[in-house]
Amino acid sequence: MHSPFLNGDDPAPDQDSTSESVPLLRSTEAVAEAIADGAIVGVWTGKAEVGPRALGHRSLLARPDSVPLRRRLSEDIKRREWYRPVAPMMLPEVAQESLTGYRGPSALSRYMFGAWPIAPDMAPAFEGCIHADRTVRAQVVEPDLSDLGHIRELLLLLRDR
Repeated sequence: MHSPFLNGDDPAPDQDSTSESVPLLRSTEAVAEAIADGAIVGVWTGKAEVGPRALGHRSLLARPDSVPLRRRLSEDIKRREWYRPVAPMMLPEVAQESLTGYRGPSALSRYMFGAWPIAPDMAPAFEGCIHADRTVRAQVVEPDLSDLGHIRELLLLLRDR
C-alpha cells in the first residue's frame, strides 16, 4: 500500500524538561489554549513523511483567521516568500460549510492537493490562509484518519472555543 510516511516509531523526548521560551505542551487542551491565545505551536508526532506536505505529523499550527500570524509563521519562522500560502486543517463539517464545491473526502482533501474557493461568509475565519485567488488549500481531517486523532481532537476543541 502506498504511503507518504517513512518507517520508524513515534518519537519520544528523552526527558520532560522544557525551557521558558519553548514550553513542551503534553495535552491537547494546552495546545488548543495556546493556539486560541495566538501562539504558533509545533507538532511532531508519528512517522515522518516524504513530500511537500506535513499532514499533521510535523506541522506548525496557528489560528487561521490572522494575517499577522500567517506572516510570522510563513515569512519569519519558515522564511518563505510572502506569496506562498499556508494551509488550514479542517473538520469535514467545517469543510462542507466553508469550501465552495467541496464534495466530501478525497485524496485531494486528505493530502492538501486541492484548492477550493472559500465561501464569502466564512472568509474572515480563514483570512490568514486565503490565497490571492480567494481559494484555500485545505487538509480535511476525516474521522477515519486514525493517525491524526490528535489533530482531530485539537480541531474539535478549537471549534468549540
